[in-house]
Amino acid sequence: MESFRSSRSDGRGMTYMENSEFSHPGLRMIRDSQSLRIVLPVKAEWYRRLLHGMWFLIWMAGEAVLVLGLLGRQPVPPLPQPVLVAFLAAFTAAGGFVLYRLLWYLAGREIYVVRRDGLTVRREIEGVGFTRSFERPAIRRITGSRLKFDVVYPSWGRMFIGHGEGEILIEVDGKTREYGKGLEVEEARILASLMQQELNVRRQDRRPSEVRAG
Repeated sequence: MESFRSSRSDGRGMTYMENSEFSHPGLRMIRDSQSLRIVLPVKAEWYRRLLHGMWFLIWMAGEAVLVLGLLGRQPVPPLPQPVLVAFLAAFTAAGGFVLYRLLWYLAGREIYVVRRDGLTVRREIEGVGFTRSFERPAIRRITGSRLKFDVVYPSWGRMFIGHGEGEILIEVDGKTREYGKGLEVEEARILASLMQQELNVRRQDRRPSEVRAG
């Protein structure tokens, strides 16, 4: 458990305290005079990594069988070539999805960079990913909340950060963007509050600091 404690002005003559504890392994928060940067690596249970690793090995075996079939070596019952091509295309797409989920469990992370003029969120695996930016005037609020579980959740585990029941909600122009899925509820609320406060801090009130958890 790591604590993050500091105090500063909010730019309107008010001073508030950050006195928070985090248990998410690998969490880092770095503040400089320009921004607050929060790094959230994926926390995955070992059996999830093992399960997806096994599925990937099974996929590789199936892919090899289909390729051999197309080469005429017939490791599978004879099928028309168009059928084999269709199977191979579908199987390759499924294998790519399994590999993506495995890599996300192994090396995925979310990175939040909060500046006074807005917020950027990046999801990446070893530096490869995509970034979404939100301008300050468009952000209505940032909150931490409990996950809303659907009866059918096809993306379950794909982009989850942990195994808790919390998430970070960013309300922008009438839409709600969901991040930090799987955080502990209290940690999601604390991080959301820190980001919301950081949007309102003047540059001269920012004090360099860093915290690591886990």
